[in-house]
Amino acid sequence: MGENTALVEGLVSSNEQNWKKGEKQPSAFKDVPFAILFYAQVIAMIGVAVVYGPDTLNDITKDVTPAGTADITFDYTGYLYAAGSLGLLSFMVSALMMLIMVKFASFLVKMSLLFSVFLSFIFAVSSLFSGSIFGGILGFVFFLCSVCYARAVW
Repeated sequence: MGENTALVEGLVSSNEQNWKKGEKQPSAFKDVPFAILFYAQVIAMIGVAVVYGPDTLNDITKDVTPAGTADITFDYTGYLYAAGSLGLLSFMVSALMMLIMVKFASFLVKMSLLFSVFLSFIFAVSSLFSGSIFGGILGFVFFLCSVCYARAVW
């Protein structure tokens, strides 16, 4: 890391010949509009939940309570515990899946390529069996493109 790498003479410019591997990139934040939109969306969702959430829950309890009886109060802590524990569980499963995908990235890419080739072939054959000549030809074109791409990537 950090050593000068000699590239093929005549194929690169003089600046590229002195290229250093592992150079520190300048830190920059270039997605300011999208960050603002993301935070605005999160704030809007929280605002909608705070403003309309209690009224919605009260309307639900009014529909459930029979007329003329005492007001029944519902305990929503079970829903909060369920939402919190499912949120934690989903975070843990997502982290585990991320580790698995990083560990077996090459295998997953190869399987997705084979899956794409297989599905395009199935599409072509099923189109021909259903009587769609154009769909079959288009499916075989996609099949051949998928095979070429899989061969190039493999």
